[in-house]
Amino acid sequence: MYTPTSSFRDYLQNAQQSSASRLVVIDADIADRNFLAAGVLSGSEVLFLEPDSDAIEQISTALQAAQQPPASLHIVAHGSPGAIHFTNGELTLSNLDAYASVLKGWFPNAAGTGSPEILIYGCRVAAGDAGQEFLQSIHSLTQAGIAAATHLVGSSLKRGAWQLNIRLGLKEPQLAFHPVIMASYGEIFPQRF
Repeated sequence: MYTPTSSFRDYLQNAQQSSASRLVVIDADIADRNFLAAGVLSGSEVLFLEPDSDAIEQISTALQAAQQPPASLHIVAHGSPGAIHFTNGELTLSNLDAYASVLKGWFPNAAGTGSPEILIYGCRVAAGDAGQEFLQSIHSLTQAGIAAATHLVGSSLKRGAWQLNIRLGLKEPQLAFHPVIMASYGEIFPQRF
C-alpha cells in the first residue's frame, strides 16, 4: 500500500511484510509523483527511486527483499525508443549486456510460477526497431511478459495515452493506476534528448 514515505529505505524495511501483487516503481525525475502514487490500485506497493543510487540496482534489491516477489513490476520513468531513462542511470540496448545478470535475477522462479509482468510507462520505449529489440531482450532475460508504448504516455491533454500497445507474452495488462488519476495526472513522460 502506498504511503507518502515510500522511499527506497522505507520500502526495504517493510518488504518482508508485504504481500502486494504489484510493485510500482516511480523515478525521482517524475513530477507530482506523490499524486500519481496516491492513485495506485489496491494490492500495489509503491517504491520511489532514490536519485543518488543506480536505478536498476534499486529495483533488483527491492524485488529480492520481498517475501514473495510481486506478480507485476510497473516502471514509471522517462523513455525514448529502446531506452528507459532514470535520474540515476538508464537501461538501453547498448547497456543491456552490463545488466543481464541483474535482470535475470528479477524473477528467478518465473518458469515455475506463471509469467510475471513488467509494464513500462515511458514515452515511445517500444517504438521502432530499437524499441522492439529492447523489449524482446528484456523479455528473454527476465522471462516476464512485457508491455510498453510506441507513443507518448501520460496526460491526454498533452497528446499522451496510458495504453501500453506493444506486448510480449501478455494479452491485456492491468495498469496500476486508478482511471481518475490517469485522467487528471498532468505530466507526460516525454522523450528525453
